[in-house]
Amino acid sequence: MVMWRAVFFVSGCTTSPCSITFLFFVILLMLCLRFTEREGRRFVFFLLCASTSMVIWTASLQPEGKGSRGPLTGGVPKFVAELRGDVIDSLDDPNLSERSGDLLAALLFGSRDRLERKLRDSYSHLGIAHFLALSGLHLGILMIPLVWGLSFFPFGRTARSICTLVLIICYSFLAGLPPSLLRATALAALFMIQRSMGRKTTLARSLLLAVFMILLIDERILHSGGFQLSCTAVLAIALIGLPVIRAIRTRIHGRLVARIATFFLGPAVITISVNILTLPLLLSFFGRAPLLAPVYNLLMFIPVTIMLYLGLIYAALPIGPVRALAAPPINLIADFLCDVPIRLSSNPQPAILAGSVCYPIYIAGTALFAAALRMGGKRRIICVCAASILLAASFLV
Repeated sequence: MVMWRAVFFVSGCTTSPCSITFLFFVILLMLCLRFTEREGRRFVFFLLCASTSMVIWTASLQPEGKGSRGPLTGGVPKFVAELRGDVIDSLDDPNLSERSGDLLAALLFGSRDRLERKLRDSYSHLGIAHFLALSGLHLGILMIPLVWGLSFFPFGRTARSICTLVLIICYSFLAGLPPSLLRATALAALFMIQRSMGRKTTLARSLLLAVFMILLIDERILHSGGFQLSCTAVLAIALIGLPVIRAIRTRIHGRLVARIATFFLGPAVITISVNILTLPLLLSFFGRAPLLAPVYNLLMFIPVTIMLYLGLIYAALPIGPVRALAAPPINLIADFLCDVPIRLSSNPQPAILAGSVCYPIYIAGTALFAAALRMGGKRRIICVCAASILLAASFLV
């Protein structure tokens, strides 16, 4: 069963979605071979497989290089590119300030060329440039109300997964097919495929499968700095962030209290775990890693989240009264997202510089810490202490 699923998926990833040969081939094999229990599941798996292969195949058309900037509009159909342009132009509304429209165009549709260079440099200097690049962070934020809204429809889990997948694929095209967002879309699609078929999976397994499938198409993308950073960030969430959050919740009595604690502590845990695991890459690519980056990420997370939700309403509902109500808070948050980073970056910022960390010892310490989170009792305590010693030693050697 697993073998045939892998065969179909790899076939879909390595075949152009414009070719109907692949579609007929998959349908024929699914009808002849009983690799699933019911006809409905066969058809659902085929739809998910075909749509996911289209996303990943499109991403492989123009892999993100080291100097790549902005969305890859070359792989977008002409009518989608025109629609994207119209939606971005509609943000030049009298109700919005100029910086509000430019910021919404960057946060929602990846149009960062409209932002002033000083602002982009400030975000990069503070270690929060990922807020301006469409990625899994933006997709995750936008999917929360989407999944919540679809939960009220009288559909099964499989149907809801298909609807969610179709919507995020449409959004990826409308956003200009940036590679970082496409990688997140492929990861979400793989996760939903396995869940819709009743198979238990984890974020780490889905990530490894997504990376494997993408590398089958074009191994050159492995040399992309953005690809390495995004994959390492997701791996940090899977191996460190989520286990720490689960450990916190198990030690808190009361479901409501645990949820409140997770809501407030979760972003901090995720931010710190990502910064810990991506530190060697940041030093290798940029020569410095802002020491206060976790603090600035927490400072910007809530305003960016609210800005995404209000901006989505503003762009999706171009109605006078709706825009008149949404514009004032958007302008207020845009001023905060523009003024605060520029002011902060104008002051000296503490940072870890390249050459101040011994990478092998540091990586060994983080790996041991991640392994300790899966243990229990005295073994966990011993491994955590050993990991702390290795991490400290990596800065002293």
